[in-house]
Amino acid sequence: MALKEMGFSIKAIQSIKKWHDNNCGTKEQWEHNLQIIDEEIAHIEKEIYILENRKQRLVQAKEQLKVLISSKTVS
Repeated sequence: MALKEMGFSIKAIQSIKKWHDNNCGTKEQWEHNLQIIDEEIAHIEKEIYILENRKQRLVQAKEQLKVLISSKTVS
């Protein structure tokens, strides 16, 4: 699978390529790739946390608006 399709950032792809070019097939390269994957996962988890918080605030605002709409009577 291509690195971009896996969601790696350009910076991570460049680092992986550099290590591949200089240390192909070595334990050090694999350890470096593992570190990059861990960093990418941490970044994604942070993004998910931020998005979940945004979603929660939007859902709360939506519910407040529904209450306001339903509490208004037609005059």
